[in-house]
Amino acid sequence: MRSFASFFSLILLLASSCLYAAAPPDGASGDYGAGRLSIGLNDLPWHANRVSLRWWNDNNRGKELNINEISLAYNYYPDDDYSIMINTQELSLYFLRRDPLSVAYGMYFVKGVGLGLGFKGRFSRETLYEGVVMKSSSFSIPLTIHFPFGIEHFFWNRCKNISYSIDADIHATIQYNYEKNNVVTRHIYTSFGVASKFFLRFYF
Repeated sequence: MRSFASFFSLILLLASSCLYAAAPPDGASGDYGAGRLSIGLNDLPWHANRVSLRWWNDNNRGKELNINEISLAYNYYPDDDYSIMINTQELSLYFLRRDPLSVAYGMYFVKGVGLGLGFKGRFSRETLYEGVVMKSSSFSIPLTIHFPFGIEHFFWNRCKNISYSIDADIHATIQYNYEKNNVVTRHIYTSFGVASKFFLRFYF
């Protein structure tokens, strides 16, 4: 079901980008969200695992800060053994521009570029048989460039501080992996992809 929703969102985005009008009807641009900060929650009502902060200025330029799945776990065992796990899937900052669409009041076509950085690591100490101590560590650092585009629609004319956004994100990642156990290994990976996102946004 979610894969179908992602496909439908991507088709809707591509269609809306073709409907951009240089001279929208009066009121299409307005001051929706200008000068305000918004907080966005994704994938409601399934699971909201990402927080998005977006704000616009009067020139329809804006920024968006995404915080995605940050966690820290620490376990302590007898014999001074321990394990520490850190997961910051990604912190990303987008630089955005929006243009009004003629299809509906308060609807914008949004595009931009962004940069994301993540960190995932595990550090542990374990006492094996006959008192042998094993220390190990591993971490990965992905660096991602994003090219987001989509629509944001302030659908409730009487309440201009609520909107929804549907975005597609074309991204490329380079990731550095490090692991130290008995030996040290290092790898560099690259990947490319596209993802769709839905947010319900509240401006204040």
